[in-house]
Amino acid sequence: MSQNKPSSQPGSRSWSGITVTLPIKPAVSPNSPATASPLEEPFELRKAVALHDAGIDGDKQAVLKAHELLSKLRQTKPTPLVEAYYGSVVCLLGRDAVDPSERFAKALEGLKTLDKVVRAHPDLIQARILRGQVCFRLPEQFFHRSRTAIEDFHYLISRYEQDNRLFAADFYWRILYQLGVAYKNIHLMHEAKAAWTKLLTLARDPQYRALVEQEGFVPQFG
Repeated sequence: MSQNKPSSQPGSRSWSGITVTLPIKPAVSPNSPATASPLEEPFELRKAVALHDAGIDGDKQAVLKAHELLSKLRQTKPTPLVEAYYGSVVCLLGRDAVDPSERFAKALEGLKTLDKVVRAHPDLIQARILRGQVCFRLPEQFFHRSRTAIEDFHYLISRYEQDNRLFAADFYWRILYQLGVAYKNIHLMHEAKAAWTKLLTLARDPQYRALVEQEGFVPQFG
């Protein structure tokens, strides 16, 4: 699955008057020991994931089609991965809903599904990525899920540092950046600065320095 670099001007959608940046696509290395071979995944699931990823890029029709496929897969070929993607796509339905009440209802429904998957399968990397990204993008003042994002980001960082085959280095750097933002969202600036300092000592991409500076963090080195 493809991944995007963080941008200082990411895509966004309005969530009941609040601007919410779009979630990124989950990115798990094809060589990851935690990932099944594409040949082992049902064709329908691979198609649903592709539609889900197109939906993340803003294709509302793809979101509807992904939801339809994943709803069927939940009945015919249920797996934790199917359930995790179903939870994420329900959140995307909320993102695209016009009615504010439906937006909140779909977000809560999707989060409930993702929470259930992670509780039952805490080592499922894709579920952690999906939930972490959804929670990171939701407005903290309404959903209070930054701490969940922080939990998932710490888990993913720890797993990558144990085995860097899990996903690309750029995705690891992105998570470190987002971890700092999530801490900032709940006013834990010491922890935010620690995450960003670690990021800047490791990341080769200069855009991360610009991004953390936009967050108000001035590096004390380099």
